[in-house]
Amino acid sequence: MTRAFLLLSVFFSFSLTANQNSDAILRVLLDARCGRIFKLKNSHRVQWPQFTGMGVDRGRLLDDAQLLADKLARKGVHPSKEIWVVGGGKRCWGEEGRIGWMLQYLGVENVKVVGEEQFDKMKKNIQFSPGQAPKWLPQIKSALRASLIDLHKSGRLKEFILIDARGHDEWLGAPKYMLKRGGHIAESINIQWDSFFDSQSHEVTVERIQQVMARNSISKDAKILVYCTVGVRSGFMVYWLRQAGFLNAANDDASLWAYSRNPALPLVKQ
Repeated sequence: MTRAFLLLSVFFSFSLTANQNSDAILRVLLDARCGRIFKLKNSHRVQWPQFTGMGVDRGRLLDDAQLLADKLARKGVHPSKEIWVVGGGKRCWGEEGRIGWMLQYLGVENVKVVGEEQFDKMKKNIQFSPGQAPKWLPQIKSALRASLIDLHKSGRLKEFILIDARGHDEWLGAPKYMLKRGGHIAESINIQWDSFFDSQSHEVTVERIQQVMARNSISKDAKILVYCTVGVRSGFMVYWLRQAGFLNAANDDASLWAYSRNPALPLVKQ
């Protein structure tokens, strides 16, 4: 083997490694899984309450969008990067989708949400950067967010198809998870958040989402508002609805946690 050939081999090996490392710098891994002690390699741990209020404001995004962006920058997030969010799938509550929805609301467009089982099959061929990102300015996508309370007060709730993402027992009126009142919005339909998972692959697929929406006679051009208890399961649904082409879907991040506290706002049980 000639010396020139050896030098050429080393050069190409170095170039390939450099390119892989360059790609990794532009790719960030967020670990949103519930109930895991150890985080994924080269990931940043994220939990949805880190970005919301407390008490009566539980679930509601912090009002200061720049503060949200700064918190995310410390976890490596930047609009120029590809952000992967890994969650626990049906084992948890859809936290990964809630984080994905929030990122897109703040103007981070390139977001991939995957379950832990799906990620486990893919991770060997993907590199991620564990570092922080520079400060960035959020570009709010207001169409991704709406308020049941505000729409009720303005008389505009009828403009939306309302989807209740909770379990059917909750929809019927079971006052779970410390809600002030049980029940559902009278005009809503109950499409449980985990119905988006394919029964065979246990992964969310566009085909499955389209089947669920067609079964409920909801078209892609419909204005959709999804709610749950604190906007986590509904955030999951809105992220995936938009991935499936339902681009007029919005999440109420405060959801029934805020709505049920006002006795003047109607809820029905059946």
